Amino acid sequence: MRPILLVVPSFLALASFAGLLLVVNKSKPIANGTLDINEIPKHPVTAAMLTKTGAMKAKVAKSFNVKDVNGRTVVIGGIGLKKPQFVYFVHEGCPCSYSAEPLFHALAEQFKGQVDFVSVTNASKEEAKKWINEMDVDYPVVSNPTVEIMKAYGADSSAYSALVTTDGKIQKMWPGFSRDLLLDMNHEFSVLLGQPERHFDTQYAPLKPATGCSF
Repeated sequence: MRPILLVVPSFLALASFAGLLLVVNKSKPIANGTLDINEIPKHPVTAAMLTKTGAMKAKVAKSFNVKDVNGRTVVIGGIGLKKPQFVYFVHEGCPCSYSAEPLFHALAEQFKGQVDFVSVTNASKEEAKKWINEMDVDYPVVSNPTVEIMKAYGADSSAYSALVTTDGKIQKMWPGFSRDLLLDMNHEFSVLLGQPERHFDTQYAPLKPATGCSF
């Protein structure tokens, strides 16, 4: 029995070390969580969702003058934006939000200085601040537990997003994310900016469009 008693502590030590690595790495954006490129999404984007978001094109984006979780004034939508704006919605604790976030980060990097990004979450300010630190978000995050901003934009679930023009209209809206939806975002950004479309690496994005948890 003695050899067994010697092995068990060693195993526990290794497990503890692995757990420590996970805690250390948690400060970086989670790459893809449990998502696999060929996986069938738990919350798939439906034809009805595509129709509903498609109908938002060219509609006036309702304007909100709010504070982000760090107390800075943020204007969402409305006429007179200095740059086009990409607004996307996050549901607290939603696995798809964790999977989509780094992909939106990559999109923000692709159009850095040309398009302003704003994230709106139903999490409290305290939880939203934890999200910012955990996912390394470097643009405004607005806490909206009452979800009136989501309702105004017709964002039924997490991972919905909208590209808003400087004249306050919705260029296009998407009900989730996937390889093709991200490539379409890249295309719409380029068209709106009047520049040649550049390659965008969709990384681990699923082939089948995924949305998130309902608000």
